[in-house]
Amino acid sequence: YLEDRGVFPKSWFNDFHNGASGFLELLTNGKIAAVKKMLATLKEKFNGDIFNISFGIEESLTRDSLTHFTTLLDARTLKSQMYLWKQFSFNYIPVEVLSHLYQHFAQKGKGAVFTPPFVADLMLDHAMPYSKITGQETVFDPTCGSGIFLVGAFRRLVHHWQSQNEWARPSVTWLKKTLKASIFGAEFDPSAADVAAFNLALAVCDALQPNVIWRHLKFDKLIGENILVGDVFENLERIREISGDGFTIILGNPPFLSKLTKAALNTRKEKKKKISIPDGQMSYRIAEETMALLAPEGRMCLIQTAGFLYNAKARNFLIDFISSNTVETVLDFVSIRNLFEGADPKTVAIVARPKAPSTDHEIIHYTFRRTKSVHERIGFELDHYDRHIVSQRVAEEFPLLWKANLLGGGRLLYLSKRISSYRTLGEYWDSQGWTHGEGFIVGKDSKRKSDAWLPGKAFLPTSALTNNGIKKDLIGVVSETEFSAPRVPARFTPPMFLIRENETLPTAFWGNGHLTFLHKIVSINAPQTDTHKLQQFSKSFDKNKKILRAFCLLKSSQALVGKSTALLKHDLENIPWPRNDGTLDIAWWECILLDDILSYTSKLIQVGHNAPVIKNAVDEATLSAYAALFTKLLGSVYRNLTSGRSGCFDGLSYQAFYFGEQCDLDWPDDWSEKLASVVHRSNSAIHTSRVIRFYDENTLIIVKPDRLRHWIPSTAIRDADETLVELQQQGF
Repeated sequence: YLEDRGVFPKSWFNDFHNGASGFLELLTNGKIAAVKKMLATLKEKFNGDIFNISFGIEESLTRDSLTHFTTLLDARTLKSQMYLWKQFSFNYIPVEVLSHLYQHFAQKGKGAVFTPPFVADLMLDHAMPYSKITGQETVFDPTCGSGIFLVGAFRRLVHHWQSQNEWARPSVTWLKKTLKASIFGAEFDPSAADVAAFNLALAVCDALQPNVIWRHLKFDKLIGENILVGDVFENLERIREISGDGFTIILGNPPFLSKLTKAALNTRKEKKKKISIPDGQMSYRIAEETMALLAPEGRMCLIQTAGFLYNAKARNFLIDFISSNTVETVLDFVSIRNLFEGADPKTVAIVARPKAPSTDHEIIHYTFRRTKSVHERIGFELDHYDRHIVSQRVAEEFPLLWKANLLGGGRLLYLSKRISSYRTLGEYWDSQGWTHGEGFIVGKDSKRKSDAWLPGKAFLPTSALTNNGIKKDLIGVVSETEFSAPRVPARFTPPMFLIRENETLPTAFWGNGHLTFLHKIVSINAPQTDTHKLQQFSKSFDKNKKILRAFCLLKSSQALVGKSTALLKHDLENIPWPRNDGTLDIAWWECILLDDILSYTSKLIQVGHNAPVIKNAVDEATLSAYAALFTKLLGSVYRNLTSGRSGCFDGLSYQAFYFGEQCDLDWPDDWSEKLASVVHRSNSAIHTSRVIRFYDENTLIIVKPDRLRHWIPSTAIRDADETLVELQQQGF
């Protein structure tokens, strides 16, 4: 880094080895003693944590190790990769790449997941927006890793100072003082903490001229001072001392560990919390604790596992959190595939302040969808239909709203609230006196290693239960002899109605002898006297399967969030089932919303930017169907509404409507110029697409991006609702 920036005086390396003009030449040709002398000189000159050689380097610095290292650094012959570091220059490439390299090499296989720069930028935009920076912020990352959030926060402080000082370069004294007073973190892994301190040191250098770095810069020690090493809960007392009246900003990406450390448990017991931490999830515990470390007007932005919003087991914890703290924004990344390199956890980020919310508070829920720009790890795209406003009351009383928003929002919230009043399938089965449960599980169990009944019985492989019924030619016999959950014989005794734990709900009625199956299939078992009644239920279920699938996706805590297509037994039990003999009282427009869930939105969540609804442009038939539905919806109020012309241009599409017998608007030929710049807006981390509605004369023109997802039937319903509100606000 120093060499790329031109910091070293001319011929400086020659002082350690005659003829050496650079770092690589010294490593290649110099003696071990010369390399050690160079490191010792740099340590004395720059101080801090950077050139510390006290961690076994003295012993490991051998000619063999240097030869191996210089081969890697020069990269002339390493697996045919040529001139790697000669093409890489810190004059042009930001220091965040070091976090990436550290993640890719040093932490590979250790389970650590580091945050991509564009995700960190998005979170900083919400926790520490440029427009609200005062220069007095104190920033804390409870699990700072290689320091990407801390470096980003420090750079924003530098940028703010420059904006207030005619874009001058700050002094060494100001940079060191600001870093020491403002930037703090904790990290369990000592090597990651070292990288964080190193990246912060480079962030200081980035703000300075090379000659200033060489003449005036000495680093303060950060490890053990600003960067605390160890479990964040073991360091709580020290962190509270550092925070004083509280940090103004806390942000980060805590580990998703389903086991609380001893310190995490003990520090929570002191507070006598009544609600437990769901699944012992460490990220939840960190979110809870960090709120107590914030100043009264401070703000937190932490990545959390998606279960924070969607897991049924976490709902009491979620309700307690959002009723005790003012949650401003939820950044929902569930629909984005491979957001983190080497892992694909489903995540959200929570932006909150540490005070109870007002009764009229509203939460903004952004449901990001992956597009081409995100695939290239540049930034996020956010469409009009991905922004949802959630009232505080609804958030506390109806936790299923987050799933409704994920699947499209708008009227889906009211539909999901209505079907939640239905009895469930589990309740219906119980009312009939029918039993239900999953099939057996193979494996050793110390309490029950074998079951004499199962081996040799007819066996249905999970894949043999399809959407077209049972593939009878695939039925075999149970060959295993040891079971961790053998179940009881009644589970496999007909009459049975079988449901596979998959979002397509493959089903079959079975009444021809015993049939066994694994735990990915649920059976509903009835007495022989109820065979006809169970058959009737089977027919009713299959008749309404499409709607029931959508119901299941709306209510399931697993589907599309935990795994893209898998369900849990609990999800099947919770499918709404009306009391009037299974007859579903669903309005025509509700059927449209449910159909779009299955046809479009669920696919968008499963495959992201590769979904057809994103890749394909709208066609004339789709625009015509959109216009017909929009007109039908508003026609109940404005009977003279008629659809007009439509078209596409510059990546946008439009549909016009007029009130009366003809369109009174005289459209100029250049009416669409510069519209693309109005519809599409960008900043450092996010690209937004708007919906524009023009009202002129007796004409309404709706302009949106030309992707199919903007013109599907459910968007016509949402557009009609929003248009009706606007027309009434204008007095029509």
